[in-house]
Amino acid sequence: MKRRFGLCLLLLVVGVALGAWGQDEAPPSAQAPAPAPDSSQGPTQSTGPKQEYTDVDPGKSLNFLGEAVSHSNLNLGMTVLAAYDSNIASFGTQRLSQNSYQIAPHIAISQYRPKLAMTLAYDGGLGIYQQLSNANTYSQTGTADILYQFSSRWQGHINDAYSYSADPFSSYFTVVGQPTPNQPNPNVFIPFATTQQNFAQADASYQLSRYDTITFTGTESFRRYANYTNVYSFQGSLFNLISYSGGANYSHRVSAQLSFGGGYNFTSLDFSHGQQRSGIEALQGFINYQYSKSLSISGWAGPEYITAKTGLAYLGQYFILYQNDWVPAFGLNIGWQGLRQAFFAGASRQVSDGGGLLATTTVYNANAAYRRKLSARWDGVLSFQYSNNASFAASQLNRQLFPNRTYTIMQGTLQLGRQLTPQLSADLWYAYIRETQKNIYVGANPNYFENRVWISLQYSWNHPLGR
Repeated sequence: MKRRFGLCLLLLVVGVALGAWGQDEAPPSAQAPAPAPDSSQGPTQSTGPKQEYTDVDPGKSLNFLGEAVSHSNLNLGMTVLAAYDSNIASFGTQRLSQNSYQIAPHIAISQYRPKLAMTLAYDGGLGIYQQLSNANTYSQTGTADILYQFSSRWQGHINDAYSYSADPFSSYFTVVGQPTPNQPNPNVFIPFATTQQNFAQADASYQLSRYDTITFTGTESFRRYANYTNVYSFQGSLFNLISYSGGANYSHRVSAQLSFGGGYNFTSLDFSHGQQRSGIEALQGFINYQYSKSLSISGWAGPEYITAKTGLAYLGQYFILYQNDWVPAFGLNIGWQGLRQAFFAGASRQVSDGGGLLATTTVYNANAAYRRKLSARWDGVLSFQYSNNASFAASQLNRQLFPNRTYTIMQGTLQLGRQLTPQLSADLWYAYIRETQKNIYVGANPNYFENRVWISLQYSWNHPLGR
C-alpha cells in the first residue's frame, strides 16, 4: 500500500508541473468500485476546504475555498451483521444457501484546517460462514484522503484505498452504482472468492479564473482473486487486473445553474499479467444544468478509441490477436430532491473493465433509486440496476469460431433504516440478484439467482480532539 500511495504523490507532482508549464475540474478517469454503505462511519462535524469540481454529477460546487473551522475529530464505530443467502455460489452447478455473520470495527481520524482536510480510516472485520466454516476469514480496509489548498489557485487531492475481503457482497454490492465517464463498471460480477484490491488517485486543479478550472488526474489500481474453497474451482479463471490512467480536463461555469467542459483521458488495462492488454483513449465533453432547486441534469458524450492485445488458445495452438476500434461513449444522469424524498436515474454506454468475469468490456448500464423519509427516525430506499456486458475481444471475432461472450446483471434492493439513538442505527435489507452468462464458463450454470436478506446494527461515536 505504501508503494501505491507513493505513486499517487508522484502523479500529483507531475500534474502540477504540467499545469504550471502550460499555464472548474472535470471527471476523473476512473473511480474504485463503490463499497457497500457503512453508516458506522459517522458524519464529520464541520468542513475544511471545499473540493474542486471532480465529477460529472448534479449538484457539485465549483468553488474552491469557503470559511472552515479548524478542528480534529475521532470516530469509532462497530457494525454487527447477520445475513441469509439463498445461493451464494455464483454460476455454480449446485445451489448453496448460506447463513453468515460479520463483526466489523471502525476507526477514523479527521483533521480540518482552512487549507487542509485529511482523513485516515481503518475497518477490520471477521466473517463467519455457518455452512462453510473453512471460508471464515478476516477482512480489512484502509483509506487515506488528503485535500490541500497549497496556493490561492492550486488545489491537490490524494486518495488511497486498500481492501481485502472474502465476502463477495462487501466488495461489490452497491445500492446506486452511478455511471460517470471512465468509471469502472459500477455493476460487476459478484464472485465467490477472496478479493484483494487497491485504488489510488491523485489530481491537481488550477483555477484559471473565477469561472474556469483545469485539472490533471492520475490513478492506479489493482485487483486480485483467490479461491477460499476448492468446491467451486471455476472461480480460478477470474481476471486479475492492473490499471493506470491519466487525463486533463477543463470546466467552465456559465452561471450558478449551468456549467460545461471537456477533456482527454487515457486508461491502460492489464488483465492476468498480459493475457489481455488494452488502452482506452477518451475525448469527452459534459454539461451540467441545475433546472431548479430540486431538479438537476448532467450528461457527457464523446468517442473512445480502444486498442487491445489478446492471447488465445484454440485447437491446441496459441494466437496473439490485435484489435482496435472507435466506439461512442455517453451517459445521462437526472436527480430530483424534495423535502422528504429524492429520486435518481442514470444510463450510460462505455468501454470498461468487466469486473473480473470478462476483460475489456462494452457496458450498457441503467439504474434508478428512490429514497423517502418515512418518519423522524425511519427512512427507506428502493433501487434498481441493470447492466449488459459484452467482451470487446470476442465481439470482433468470427462468431462461428469464437462465440461472443456476454453477461447481464439485474439487481433490485429495498432498505429500511431506523435511527435508534444519536449513536446507534439499524438497517434491514433485501436484495434480488440475477446474473446470466453466455460462453464464459464451460460446465457452469449459465444463470445465477440470489435472494439476500440481512440486518445490521451500527454504533458510531464521534469525539472532537481540539484544534
